[in-house]
Amino acid sequence: MKKNLILLFLVSSILSCKLNIKQKEENIESQKESINEIIIHTCGGEGGVSDIYIFNKDSISHHFYLAVDTTKNINKNIANNKYKWKSLVNKVDLATFKKLTNGKSYKEVDGTDIEISVKTKKGKEYKFINGEGNKEWDSIYKEFRRQIRK
Repeated sequence: MKKNLILLFLVSSILSCKLNIKQKEENIESQKESINEIIIHTCGGEGGVSDIYIFNKDSISHHFYLAVDTTKNINKNIANNKYKWKSLVNKVDLATFKKLTNGKSYKEVDGTDIEISVKTKKGKEYKFINGEGNKEWDSIYKEFRRQIRK
């Protein structure tokens, strides 16, 4: 009988601790600034290219503009699914992303610049151009490229 009471006490203590830890994790998660939208914008080059992908939890918008031949312009929206959205958002460590610095612009010599912009639900926007070589930047851009190839 004593053993059963002790066992019952231990089990209830362990479950209580696990629930408290889970609640703390959920509180921390809800306090984090959540991402509302991720925008990848490539612009520049000889043809005056502007290629914009706007990702949010519901859709992916693609806007392609070519200054030298407007007949090739594209404006389309496709449905996004929660797995693609989570896959991209999980690549963003917002605390690290906020600290990125802009790289050198390539537009001066007919090159193209790549801008990654992250918008939060609180209305803040963080954007940086040409962050190649930065682990955070490369991780986001690699996932973006993987998703648009599908």
